[in-house]
Amino acid sequence: MKKKIIISLVLLIFGGIIYFGVTLGIFSYFTGLGTPYSYFQAKKNTKYGLLILYEQGLDGTIVNYINSDSIRLLYGFKYVHGGNEVSSSVIDLYNSVIEKEIHLRLGDTKWNEYLFKIDSIQRKKNRESPIH
Repeated sequence: MKKKIIISLVLLIFGGIIYFGVTLGIFSYFTGLGTPYSYFQAKKNTKYGLLILYEQGLDGTIVNYINSDSIRLLYGFKYVHGGNEVSSSVIDLYNSVIEKEIHLRLGDTKWNEYLFKIDSIQRKKNRESPIH
């Protein structure tokens, strides 16, 4: 009898760990809560000096070149690969909060100056690229 109770308790605990692990993992994946990519973490991170925007995916949508990285650092932010532990909508929400803060810190003039410099780098890269 004791053996059946011990086996039942072990199975119950093991089942609970698996159930809650999967449930919380899915919850975190779609909400970002409990991860560094949540909306609330983004709000907290806006109080620090260097702002970090995350990109996601295997190759990323943002091509990081040395010149682009240097320019971003001059304007007070950088891009980092965010991994795949949360959905892309969570990363987009996080980035939208950080982008608003960047725009507030820089103002319209500096923001447009930054966009012009990045656009110039991209155009130069496209001209030098062997694939057109």
